Amino acid sequence: MEQIYFFDIHCHLIPGVDDGAKDIEESLAALKEEHDQNVRWIICTPHVTADLTSQKAENIKASFDELKDRLKKTDFGQDMELYLGCELMYSESLAERLEAGEIWTMSGTSYILVEFLPSVSYEELYRAVGKLSAKGYIPILAHIERYLCLYKRLDRIRDLQESGAYFQINASSLKGGMLNKRSAFIKKLCKSGLVHFLATDSHGMVYRQPDIKKGAEWVIHNCDSRLGQKILYQNGIAVLNDNII
Repeated sequence: MEQIYFFDIHCHLIPGVDDGAKDIEESLAALKEEHDQNVRWIICTPHVTADLTSQKAENIKASFDELKDRLKKTDFGQDMELYLGCELMYSESLAERLEAGEIWTMSGTSYILVEFLPSVSYEELYRAVGKLSAKGYIPILAHIERYLCLYKRLDRIRDLQESGAYFQINASSLKGGMLNKRSAFIKKLCKSGLVHFLATDSHGMVYRQPDIKKGAEWVIHNCDSRLGQKILYQNGIAVLNDNII
């Protein structure tokens, strides 16, 4: 089988800017692990809220630039590409901060990675997707396996997709056998074409190490081959090119 390389659109590997990697050595160790698991494209997505200060934004971007520079000096980094995004905690003022250019998108595109509290109501999710889409942004809902209001609700997930949302799952959510009901539901979403991105959501080498390989192998062996390629890397490339998936 032809080698497939993977795209990780969600991780916290910029050193010292959130609850992810604490220093550049940990960041590089995690990137080496990503490389060993065949990841070649990564959008770094530190936690960002609507009250982000200009100083904090500058710190994130400076740390990202340093990480990119250090990565290219490693023996594995020449065939990896890093891009800057962020994981946005949704609030009502988020769209306005984005429009003002005070918060950035996924590598400067129309796409944004958005998270909510696990207890978010479906009504709030639906309103948020509608508001962001109306402003011209394309929301990717982060780790949708966490949202209680979407569990076993294919109808709600399809409605959100029709409203302009795309969906990311953490690779770890595919772990679990037939008796793991939540994992079984996520696997059903993958096979149904309702998952668009598989990501690590890695926070470094201490908490949630990069672990995409087993989830990617499940996708390869259980999803239609064209669908699997979209989930594992083609949709990520589409994000970089600002193309509709």
